[in-house]
Amino acid sequence: MALPTTQSNPVWRTAWQQLQGWPGRLAALVAPPACALCETVLADPTAVVALCQGCRESLVSRPRTRCLRCAAAVPENDRGPGCPACRKFPLRFDAAWTLADYQGALRTAVLRAKRTRGEPLALALGELVAEKLGKILEDWRPHVVLPIPLHWRRRLVRGTNSADVLAAAIGRRVGVQAPRDLLRRVKGTRPQGRLHPGQRFDNVRGAFHLEEASDFQGARVMLADDILTTGATASAGAQAVAVAFVARSDGTTRRT
Repeated sequence: MALPTTQSNPVWRTAWQQLQGWPGRLAALVAPPACALCETVLADPTAVVALCQGCRESLVSRPRTRCLRCAAAVPENDRGPGCPACRKFPLRFDAAWTLADYQGALRTAVLRAKRTRGEPLALALGELVAEKLGKILEDWRPHVVLPIPLHWRRRLVRGTNSADVLAAAIGRRVGVQAPRDLLRRVKGTRPQGRLHPGQRFDNVRGAFHLEEASDFQGARVMLADDILTTGATASAGAQAVAVAFVARSDGTTRRT
């Protein structure tokens, strides 16, 4: 795979997005689109993010000061490098960004998006991440966006991987590829949210395989996932690695 070295022309990208939007506009005449979370009919049927205003406000909480390295909420005067949540862990990524903390309405939405019936919601969350964090993600200038994969057994149970949808939405925003088949989970692991922080790195050691790894030497890789706890899953190398995700967990709220 040849990684793109420049971003797509924004004029052509905008024209292509508008062309792709016509089927949705025609469908809206027959069945008005509804919010992917509460199913309220959307005031703007052409909205890219299929969420009503009330749900958008409930999902994206008030801005919080976050660690520039792991995106944990921190006091105003303690943004980095590192914070109490990540200084003692050997993270191998350079930056991380999130919408909000893994709690309340956002936690409910993330859990629903993990199932096949929740794919429209996963798409809405992905587009919301691309909208809210878009400028930051573009400024980081990734060469490729890779979704954190599920092991085949877990994917068979769930029927989908919400990280695939999130990566695709981010890729469209920043104008780079978001291939699903380059990063593979080759070992089944225990759910990270059920382990102590010290166990999470051991749990995922050797769990991933990067296809065509030589293509990533010198590349800027962005990883995409729904939840980040300690960052153990995302600690996989290239020249520069960043992580974009929907929700930031402090490790005390149970994940499924």
